[in-house]
Amino acid sequence: MNEATANAVPPAPSSEPPPPTSIWARMFNVLAAPGEVFDEVKASPPRTANWLVPAFFIVVIGWISTWLILSQPVLNQQMADMQEKQLQKMVEQGKMKAEQVEAARAGMEKFGPIMKIAGGIAGPVIGAFASPFWGALLIWLVGAKVLKGSFEYMKAVEVAGLSNVVSALGAVVKTLLILAMGSIFAGASPALFIKEFDQTNTLHGVLAALDLFALWICCVRGIGMARLSGARLGVCLAWMIGLWAAFTAFLLGLGAAAKMIFGG
Repeated sequence: MNEATANAVPPAPSSEPPPPTSIWARMFNVLAAPGEVFDEVKASPPRTANWLVPAFFIVVIGWISTWLILSQPVLNQQMADMQEKQLQKMVEQGKMKAEQVEAARAGMEKFGPIMKIAGGIAGPVIGAFASPFWGALLIWLVGAKVLKGSFEYMKAVEVAGLSNVVSALGAVVKTLLILAMGSIFAGASPALFIKEFDQTNTLHGVLAALDLFALWICCVRGIGMARLSGARLGVCLAWMIGLWAAFTAFLLGLGAAAKMIFGG
């Protein structure tokens, strides 16, 4: 070893941040390493693509899923049977007369297909573009206000938007399960193991609500909240899962109350 080599000073580590990843890399990595993705989101300037591209992605998946489901006669018949069963219950309970039922049937035959298509087109658009801002509101209120983190609302929108890649994957899985099992109630939840799902059964509704992808997205958003706020991960996960559980319980309670009032 010569003297020049022995006295050489090792180069100082670079203080520059790693090069930014592409939006497609961030969308893929949020499924496997969300913490790294959200660290990049926090350190980077605002990027509209972080919520806009996943939203468009979800819209396309939603439209394809709707087309696949509505193209299956078995699934269309299931939906028609559900409507007919509800009408019969209302007649039995004295809440509708025979002539009203006939009018309702005629309306469903005339406008039902149009409403299904319109809902299949508008539903994914509304959900895809509303979800990042609603999810971000929860992340921001808890992470920045309750847990005293220092980050802007639009950073939470980026986290919530990227987290929605989990929802996109969940939509793909749910569609495949529906097509494979021939049931519009199929999903990645314990309700999958119920032989005859009854939408009026409260227990069945609770089991259907325990969706794997709903819990997954809560965990991913909890990780995002922890990275943005600097709060403990366990605290952030508890907040996100607790809020999801409370909101789900509220919806189930609302449905049960509606059944008591209107019958079902």
